Amino acid sequence: MRIGEWVVEPTLLQIRRDDTTRRLEPIGMSLLLLLADRAPGVITRDEIFEIVWEGRAVVDETLSRAISVLRHALDDDARSPRYIETIPTKGYRLIAVVDRDGVGESRPSAQSDSRVRPASSTLRWSLPVALFVVLLAALWVALLLPRARRSTPTPAPAMLRPAIAVLPFSNLSGGDELFFSDGLTEELIHQLSGIAGLKVVSRTSSMKFRDSPASAGEIASQLGVQYLLEGTVLVVDDEVRITTELVRPDRDEQLFSRTYDRRLEDVLGIHRAVARDVAREIRVQVTEGERVRLGASTAIDPEAYRLYLRGVWAMRQRTGEEMTHALELLQAAVAREPDFALAWSALADAHLLSVGYLMRPTGHEDAQQALATALALDPDLAQAHASLGLLYTSRDQDWSRAEVAYLRAIELEPSYVTAQQWYSEMLALTGRYAEAVDRARIAVDLDPLSPLVHAALAQRLSAAKRYREAVSEFQTAEGLGATFVWHLRELSYTLFRLGDEAGAAAARRLEAARSGADDHQLAALDESIAAAGLGGFWKWQLAYLESQPNSPPFAMAEASAGLGLREAALAWIGKTIESDVLWVLRGQRTPAFDRLRDDPAYLQMLGSYALWRP
Repeated sequence: MRIGEWVVEPTLLQIRRDDTTRRLEPIGMSLLLLLADRAPGVITRDEIFEIVWEGRAVVDETLSRAISVLRHALDDDARSPRYIETIPTKGYRLIAVVDRDGVGESRPSAQSDSRVRPASSTLRWSLPVALFVVLLAALWVALLLPRARRSTPTPAPAMLRPAIAVLPFSNLSGGDELFFSDGLTEELIHQLSGIAGLKVVSRTSSMKFRDSPASAGEIASQLGVQYLLEGTVLVVDDEVRITTELVRPDRDEQLFSRTYDRRLEDVLGIHRAVARDVAREIRVQVTEGERVRLGASTAIDPEAYRLYLRGVWAMRQRTGEEMTHALELLQAAVAREPDFALAWSALADAHLLSVGYLMRPTGHEDAQQALATALALDPDLAQAHASLGLLYTSRDQDWSRAEVAYLRAIELEPSYVTAQQWYSEMLALTGRYAEAVDRARIAVDLDPLSPLVHAALAQRLSAAKRYREAVSEFQTAEGLGATFVWHLRELSYTLFRLGDEAGAAAARRLEAARSGADDHQLAALDESIAAAGLGGFWKWQLAYLESQPNSPPFAMAEASAGLGLREAALAWIGKTIESDVLWVLRGQRTPAFDRLRDDPAYLQMLGSYALWRP
């Protein structure tokens, strides 16, 4: 159907206009179709919650965010709407012309359409002759009517993708084979994530339920999914047995329980077989390209596969020692199995991370070579395209090539949260803040229990000057157990913009405590903050950094700028740009730089990079 200037393609989760095509998230498409169904009538917020979210407990802000994202996709403006009008204290209505046949007469009003029926009996559709649209309408009604009104279970339509979480597979092999079961779980998540009609929760969130006493229903509710896949892994020599169970907790229904016995060299075939079975059971529409990929057969040397999994496990520990070990293991894996694209891609990631963790100057070039090999072996490997985007971002600041790589990764694997998150940061670095927030929200939807993605969303919101929303997301990251500290610095920037200088100083104090400052140093910091607020923090930080060997140049620049030491600040900014300009681009929002924002020397240093201003 057509809504205003846009052609709506629900099964593809996209809208298009002329040469512009935009993808909508399932919730966004559901909202759009529901608003179109009721147009031009008003639909209340409660009705939207009941139909789109099926009565699940969500807050008003969730709907407001979804409407905002939908408006952005439609190029609409809440202040002078052409598509979605807010009706104060009531709800929303679609004011654009709706043409349900795509080519026929549009329907300007509900009163003039004799085909309209009350929403309480069914959703309104004018059915064209095409069987495709008839089926689409039937699927829409089946999913969106409240469960009490359904007579028989109906498979979910592609416009509201069914959601699934793969819980950590249990290791039955004994010893230290946990790396194997976790690696298999993650690879299965990747295989499922490549099915566009299926939403797959990321590894970080699903892994939180290892050995959890929570019921299946509680887990599904926390992850926002309808389906759970769990199982066991038993490896004996070069034989592997995997058992799987697919359940739908809200119906207390086991959809299947299957066992896969294979040679270890065919382990990638097991991943694909399980993904095919899940898609078939849930009745997800699979494209021809996805069908070909899931039907591919690739034999892998068993020892190379073990080396690969151990390398990924070590890399995930994020320490210098383990990063060195990861490089050794992954290099051994590709030496043993030179045609192993996944191992080459993981090796590229290890090289990229080694730039920061091991200060390896050749890391970027080594990563580029590994990625070239991975993509030559498998041009459709989403992980490699995402890593290529990160390489173009971190080494080259080649934003256009990075964007192409990220979008290709997302096209290949729509539920790949890492690609969404990295792309979100690139958008923020280039000043495309609204788009950055949208992508960060997609990442949160895919990884709802990850403190990292909530903190990343908070940073994007803060960059977009949506400070109060940002503070809420920072608090969520803390509540989820964030162990990193960069979000505290970002929280400080945000609180300062809200006029809470005391809170901003307190956030930096907490950052210092978690970064290793001892009791004596913290006592001095408390005294300095008490005397001069945030300025007292800059004074303490500069003295602290000067007492440490090899202090980061950006931290020196920030402290110097905060104290008004212009020449020193500019010199340190120059050194930061020489070593890694991303530090400056990420940290532009610090209040320490406020006095430099119109400084000719500072502007010349930043050149063509996007500038953030308060």
